[in-house]
Amino acid sequence: MGWQARRFRVPHARTVSRSSLSFDVSCQELFSTWATGGTLVLASAAERAETSQLLELLLRTRAERLFIPFSILGALAESCRERGS
Repeated sequence: MGWQARRFRVPHARTVSRSSLSFDVSCQELFSTWATGGTLVLASAAERAETSQLLELLLRTRAERLFIPFSILGALAESCRERGS
């Protein structure tokens, strides 16, 4: 967690958590956010499933961090393009 805190250097960041608690990435989302005094925003099932809803969550909460696989990043970029953002 110390490495994460030094690497990202974003104290008090808002992080959207879209991982299941049974997935190892959730530990990174949770503890690296809390270790730097950040706020964790929990995505609903619908926001995890629909890229357009995930984008709306990111914009609404002004989230600064999100841990996602490249496949979802591509879909998120496409949602941005469609939205005109």
